[in-house]
Amino acid sequence: MFRKSLLPTLIGLAWLAGSPSLAADAEVPRAGYVADHERIDAEYSVAKERCDRYAGNPKEVCLAEARAARRIAKTESEARYKATPKAWYDARAARAEAEFEVARERCGERARDQKDTCLAEARAAESRAKAEAKLVRQQAEAR
Repeated sequence: MFRKSLLPTLIGLAWLAGSPSLAADAEVPRAGYVADHERIDAEYSVAKERCDRYAGNPKEVCLAEARAARRIAKTESEARYKATPKAWYDARAARAEAEFEVARERCGERARDQKDTCLAEARAAESRAKAEAKLVRQQAEAR
């Protein structure tokens, strides 16, 4: 008899313990955001270690690519977390800047005139990407 009366109470307590609260729901996206950043930092460490086998400009290019990948991944993770037009603009702008940094390192091993041309092309690509990001942001804010 005691067990039958205790069963509904235990079921009720289990239900209360298992029911999500507002605070727990709010923390789920935050936890994913933090986990993304930890994963990104771990991937950066591995990529950075891989660059140790190179020397000179190839090493600098490899490090620039690793930094760019980390920067792009972090800003895109932040944009997914915030989900605002400004956050997505920042992510696109960070991608353009990171790609410019990599291009600048790649241009470093070229001769004078070729290096200048390479840098000018990289700056133009960065400007185009930032202008496109600004346009996308303006369109998103207009909606």
